[in-house]
Amino acid sequence: MSADANIKKANMALARAALSEANALDALASALYRNHMADSKDAALEVLRRRFLR
Repeated sequence: MSADANIKKANMALARAALSEANALDALASALYRNHMADSKDAALEVLRRRFLR
């Protein structure tokens, strides 16, 4: 496999990981809001971003 193909493969893996992380944060924020632990889903997302994405 060429270097360009390896780079492309690695970039795709990073993109999938970032999407998975974003989906996980979104699901957690939704759960916090549904369980009345946050005023809104956006507020929950902001708290999660500040806490985990330093």
